[in-house]
Amino acid sequence: MESSAAATTTTGRGPRRRPRFVIYLLLLLTGFYLLLCGAVYLLQGWLLFPGRARERRPVEPPHGVVVEQRMRQAGQRFRVAVGTPDAVRGVAAFFLGNGEDLSNGVWVAAVLREYGLLALVAEYPGYGESEGTPSFRSLLEVADLVGAEAGRRAREHGVPLVLGGRSLGTFSAVHLAARDRTAPDDVVSRSGKQPAGRETRVVLFAPPTSIAAVARLRFPVLPTGWLLRHPFDNLGKVAEVRAPVLIVHGERDEVVPSTMGRALAEALPRATYHEVGGVGHNDLPLQRSGPTGELLARFLLQR
Repeated sequence: MESSAAATTTTGRGPRRRPRFVIYLLLLLTGFYLLLCGAVYLLQGWLLFPGRARERRPVEPPHGVVVEQRMRQAGQRFRVAVGTPDAVRGVAAFFLGNGEDLSNGVWVAAVLREYGLLALVAEYPGYGESEGTPSFRSLLEVADLVGAEAGRRAREHGVPLVLGGRSLGTFSAVHLAARDRTAPDDVVSRSGKQPAGRETRVVLFAPPTSIAAVARLRFPVLPTGWLLRHPFDNLGKVAEVRAPVLIVHGERDEVVPSTMGRALAEALPRATYHEVGGVGHNDLPLQRSGPTGELLARFLLQR
């Protein structure tokens, strides 16, 4: 009888322990999940803007490019690489990727010179020697300032305005393009006598549909829509873009999949999509002599 009672007691304790173990495990997993959510929320600035943590490198502008400073409303300065071609056939406002500062920007300005573009390539706040902190608002403030200057210069020269960017920079370009209402006959020549008949063009290299979409790819189990403090969204703005758009995307892009570029092209009223075979996110060619040079030249300099 005693043995039977002992066995009954031992058997009875087993089921009671399992629910506690499951509860502890669920609490542990929940705590880890919340900790991960908190880390992504607090550290997203470092994840989204890694270029601000780069060691400052000397900027040595190539031929035809100078580095100038501009001022934001709060009195904070940011740098712009200005590339001037021998003959101005267009004026470009171009915005860099999230890992690039003006040491990259001066070379982008030099490449855009090859197409006859007077190029303004902005450095983001907090990057390099530009003051401030990178954020959704500060990047778009810089975009507005550089875009306004580029538009004014385009009108003075009687040439097209080109809005461009790659990766993170495409959000600034689309932001400006969605607000641009320049019809071809609105751009007049320097003399003011004849309309130049030029229309704004937009060129996007490896554009994400949105930061939220990219975040979902990186953190599929997290509620990224609730965690993001920087609501960059190309897909939500493209319907407002009137200008013709060229999208160039790498076939092997694993950071921003080419499906995002195609999705934007389908949503845009006037878009051309070009996919470069065998190319990833960080090696899309811009050079005039490169595999996309002729395509870019035809699009940027079309009459």
